[in-house]
Amino acid sequence: MKQFTLSLIMLFTACRALAAPAGIVTPDEMQTKNQWIKTHLLEPAFIESDSRPPEAAVLPVPGLDVYANNDPVIHSSKYFFC
Repeated sequence: MKQFTLSLIMLFTACRALAAPAGIVTPDEMQTKNQWIKTHLLEPAFIESDSRPPEAAVLPVPGLDVYANNDPVIHSSKYFFC
């Protein structure tokens, strides 16, 4: 079974290598790459906007807000050693 699996893997690899050579770059692909680099990296187009910086947000005041406390406070027996 191992011999058959190994033979099958080798056959698949050989067929795939012959079917689609992955290392060849066409001139159209190189032209597309060069155009993209020129457009996005060498000559970037900055778009002006009318936006303003955001207004300063109101910072929260440190503290504790208690809206309702209807239960009694009970010490935890795990940390209460009296």
